[in-house]
Amino acid sequence: AMAMAIAKAKEVEADLVVASDPDADRIGCVIRDTDGEYVLVNGNQIVLILLNYLMTRNAELGRITGKEYIVKTIVTTETIKSIADANNIRMYDCYTGFKWIAAVIRDNEGVARYLGGGEESYGFLAEEFARDKDAVSAVSLMAECLAWAKDKGMSFMEMLQDIYVKYGFSRDEGIPCKPAQDPRRKRRNPRKRLRRPEHDRHARRAYRETRLPHHVKRVAVLHRRRHQGLHPPLRHRA
Repeated sequence: AMAMAIAKAKEVEADLVVASDPDADRIGCVIRDTDGEYVLVNGNQIVLILLNYLMTRNAELGRITGKEYIVKTIVTTETIKSIADANNIRMYDCYTGFKWIAAVIRDNEGVARYLGGGEESYGFLAEEFARDKDAVSAVSLMAECLAWAKDKGMSFMEMLQDIYVKYGFSRDEGIPCKPAQDPRRKRRNPRKRLRRPEHDRHARRAYRETRLPHHVKRVAVLHRRRHQGLHPPLRHRA
């Protein structure tokens, strides 16, 4: 779908291409650079662009009272913190996953004003009408951000470069994961013997002594012996 949109963008010389996944919670974005080529914007840059716009625009309109805040995850670019500090806006760093952003919003209800929050995995939420990432509002906000940049005489790429010059450059780098030497070889399960300890007397004892608390261990032993006829039935103790 994005390839078709880019082809159409080249045909009409569009400045911005946006899309969402089927359940409309993550946003994809492609912008035209200074050479007229279309460049994919990564998740860190999407959050950076949108939060920069929200913070800067609120400051321009005189809406910053000192009670505003934004949220990002700990794996999202730290350049956002520089922008927040420059605009006297508090930034929360939370664990990965939008439920943690939602938790911060809940904790600040009636106390502070939420401007926006996002994560590097292409999820963003503007305002607090929901408690999950929302691509529909993010797409609209991205178009608004482009119009704002145009009013300032900048292209989208020039606006992104301006952010880096003002607040510092950052680098995104992926970590490759090496496959197994022989992907056809089945991975051994270290818990296989513990799942059926009755086949091995030593494994049964190790399972009982390492995996169960002392009081549960005794009940498990008595329960096994009772079914084998080696112990009288257990009685309820008041």
